[in-house]
Amino acid sequence: MATNVKQTDKHEDKDQGCKDCEEKDNATQKSINVLRRDYCNKLYESAGEVRKAEKSYDGQFKLFGRKKCMFLWTEENYRRYRNTELCIGTELIQSNDLIKESVGNYIKWGNDLSTSLKNIFKSVKEVKAKMKDLRDAACKLEDCMNDNCNCTQMIILTGKAPEGCKDDTRQEGPREPRSECKEAGQYLKDIVCMAKALVFDINSIFKASSEIIGIQVFSNIGTLEP
Repeated sequence: MATNVKQTDKHEDKDQGCKDCEEKDNATQKSINVLRRDYCNKLYESAGEVRKAEKSYDGQFKLFGRKKCMFLWTEENYRRYRNTELCIGTELIQSNDLIKESVGNYIKWGNDLSTSLKNIFKSVKEVKAKMKDLRDAACKLEDCMNDNCNCTQMIILTGKAPEGCKDDTRQEGPREPRSECKEAGQYLKDIVCMAKALVFDINSIFKASSEIIGIQVFSNIGTLEP
């Protein structure tokens, strides 16, 4: 079978030489044509697969490049995040621990202060009851001092007659008290006056203690623990 190489255009160059042969109209040529057509079809299919693989490679190559850039960008951002977490995050954790420790100490101090204030208030309350008894005793003493039935005893103790004594007793005039009772009159006055004055003081202390406990309860930082 004779062959004749022809100059074809760009499209014909891609037929891999399948159209270069001058075909003869005989049985052998027909058999060759069948085989050649099958080979050419397979060749075209292979060429198509190659082109497909080339296009796929180009796309995969571009995708790989983009993924690589994305990976590098992600890695850079992750390093920034990690460095920030290591620097600032560690400081925040340490600060958080210090804050928790400080709040715990403040709560303990607040509880201790509350207990102390309650104990003080309890003591003040007891003292107030005792002061009331002292005032009652001082009032009774004052009544006894002004009772005209005790004029003689008062004159003996203080050398002076109280305001409530009878005129005949007052006319006897002042007497010089005994040496051991020389300051008894002043002591009696001090007992009566001091007892009344201490009642006002203990009332003020009682009120102040109650208000301080209220302020402490209102300003308690136990609510900061959560």
